[in-house]
This record gives sequence, structure tokens and C-alpha cells, in this order.
Amino acid sequence: MGVPMDLGVTNRPGARFGPRALRAIERIGPYNHVLDCAPVHELRVADIGDVPFRSRYSLEMCHEDIEAWYQKIVDAGVVPLSVGGDHSISGSILKAVGRGQPVGMIHIDAHCDTGGPFDHSKFHHGGPFRNAVLDGVLDPERTIQIGIRGRLSICGSSRKIRHDGDPCRGNARAWNQDHHRTRSRGGG
Repeated sequence: MGVPMDLGVTNRPGARFGPRALRAIERIGPYNHVLDCAPVHELRVADIGDVPFRSRYSLEMCHEDIEAWYQKIVDAGVVPLSVGGDHSISGSILKAVGRGQPVGMIHIDAHCDTGGPFDHSKFHHGGPFRNAVLDGVLDPERTIQIGIRGRLSICGSSRKIRHDGDPCRGNARAWNQDHHRTRSRGGG
């Protein structure tokens, strides 16, 4: 399912083109040589189009539309796979997916995305996972973040010391810096 919306980004818009770009790649050929299969033909996978938006300019309305659309998909017993949009879309998707029970998450990124309100809005690309934890739909004890780099004030610490204001304390975080230290000692 495509989510062509990047109103929540503060820098580098363009994630809204992700669904279109992925569909263009798929048209080149459905066969995946690594998996030795044609996923669209051999697995129960379907492109059900893009989330319909009532407005292209209202961030809050877009998030309402994303949550409502995903809730229909989840209620139909379908596990959604999403492409496109800035990171802010994750909060609305998690609200639909985790409504019945908080979910865990594997998050691979350079940033934690657990920041608080920014520029008078809680909906932005740097805070969807904070919102999801506060909304009770993401379980930080079953969440791991891999590749994190950046400020401790947003993410807490990688060494079991968490800032009191971090609602995501309990997340396991594999810091990018730790990976480089491990590699320099001859590890992974």
C-alpha cells in the first residue's frame, strides 16, 4: 500500500514519490533472482493502491486518513506492507495496527524518531514512535532500533541509562558508533 505524503518532513521532501517509484521498478519484471520466485505471483501479496487523502495540504487530516484507511485494512485481517511517505506516517499506521494490542518493532534508521512536538505539531518525521508509545500502540520493551546515531537528548543512552523524559526507555538500541567500534576491533 502506498502512502504518498511527506508534509511532516522538515527537510528533503520527496518521500511521497516512493510508491510510484517502487511500482515503476516492479514493472521491469516480477522475478526476484535472490528469492528465486515471482513474489507478486507466488505469494499472497497485492498492491491495493495508495491511501486516499481528503487534502494534500493538511498534515493533521492526512494522518486521520492514514489511520482510518489502515484500520479498514487491519479489520479485514490483512497485514499491511507500506511504501512511501515521510516517517511521520508511521505513527498513524501504528495506531491502526496496534489498536487491539501494542506491537513491537524493528526500526532500522539513523535517528530514533522519538522527539517531542516540533514547530507546534506532534506530527513530524522526528516523533512518530514517541507518539505511538504515548498512544499505547507501540511497546518499547519489544522494540529495537538499529543504526542509531545522533544526540542523546532525543534517544536516551545506549547503555541502559535513560532520560526520565524518554517515553521509549526500554528500547534496545544498536548505535552506529558501537558498530564502528566493533568493526575496528575485528568484529562484525
